[in-house]
Amino acid sequence: MAKRTLDQSLYWSQTNKVIGQQLRAYYQACSSEELPPGLRALAKRLSEETRTPAEHPAIIRDIED
Repeated sequence: MAKRTLDQSLYWSQTNKVIGQQLRAYYQACSSEELPPGLRALAKRLSEETRTPAEHPAIIRDIED
């Protein structure tokens, strides 16, 4: 097996760290049944975008004008 260069070692170390952080966040969310912040923000944004027109009075006013 060939030895890694310094750049390869640094890249591998950083990649390993990122994978570890993501796995910790994933399993923490699974064990606590709580969504990670990014998914929580996405769910909030989607719920805001899918409201019925009655829940958007400003949009109704714009259409009526």
